[in-house]
Amino acid sequence: MTYKCEQGVSYEDLQNVGAPYEELSTVKIVGKNVLLLHTITASEDTVKYDSNWRMKTFDSFRKKVTSVAEDYTGGVDQEEILINDPIIMDILDQDGKRDPMSGVLVSFSAIVPTNINRKEYH
Repeated sequence: MTYKCEQGVSYEDLQNVGAPYEELSTVKIVGKNVLLLHTITASEDTVKYDSNWRMKTFDSFRKKVTSVAEDYTGGVDQEEILINDPIIMDILDQDGKRDPMSGVLVSFSAIVPTNINRKEYH
């Protein structure tokens, strides 16, 4: 017996549908900077219409950037950190066609300089 959700899609299909991952973060030192990449899978409607989700997600990323800056540089100077605008990408199937059930990828990036000027007290 197959149960259907409100959209007429079976629950089994919903469990099998999705992106290769839901959330992925990467931190890499590139020259004199720390590069932070963070990608999230979300439904297209959530990204378009849910301003609360967008605000919370971006705030969460900013907190992650601050944490990475503290870990890699020992301090945080918000003026030196560059947080880029998020990029929204469609998820394509193997044939290169967009599958509306797969959602979209929201990709965040930030650059943290490792030579942040900070005062040290003795």
